[in-house]
Amino acid sequence: MEFSELKSSQTQKMVFTSEFDLEGTAFTFKLANKVKFDIFYELRQDLLDFLRKKLENGTITAEAIITAEQTKAKPRTEQEKFESMANKNPAIWKLKEALDLDLLF
Repeated sequence: MEFSELKSSQTQKMVFTSEFDLEGTAFTFKLANKVKFDIFYELRQDLLDFLRKKLENGTITAEAIITAEQTKAKPRTEQEKFESMANKNPAIWKLKEALDLDLLF
């Protein structure tokens, strides 16, 4: 977090506040796309210098991997829209049953 605060760009800040794994002295950042991956490797040495100095440990390493962003498809049909709303608020199912509504057109 401290290193990310030194950066001026929001994108750079997002890269260095991304989720990471730490195994021993090896950091592995999990980045969502190639753009963030490229930014990471542009600034990787700055990060390593910062961490090694701050933690007084010259064996620290940092790598990055691209993980696929999981996005949910937006509901498109009326039935999908209803089910999406009903999953957020189960009372909608009860209302549908009470009014004996049919959502299929």
